[in-house]
This record gives sequence, structure tokens and C-alpha cells, in this order.
Amino acid sequence: MATMTDDEWGEQVTVVVQLHKGQIASAEEPRAIVKERFGSVKRRRRW
Repeated sequence: MATMTDDEWGEQVTVVVQLHKGQIASAEEPRAIVKERFGSVKRRRRW
């Protein structure tokens, strides 16, 4: 986890995902995991 500068909030928490060799993930997969585990309120606005 890290933070990124955000004009509106000052900082935003940022997560970097690294896949194992040979794995493939769509852009929607991390979004769905975050929504399932944390709810749509904590879901990132920017990916």
C-alpha cells in the first residue's frame, strides 16, 4: 500500500497488484474483490 496525491482529499490510499508468472487478470477483477470485501463506499474512484 502507498498513497497518491489527490487534489480533493490530499492523499488517497493506493494498492499495487502483482500477479504470479503466467496469471492473467482483467481490470474488473480487482474492482470486484475490493467491492466484495470492503463495499462500494471504499472502492477506488480511479484505477
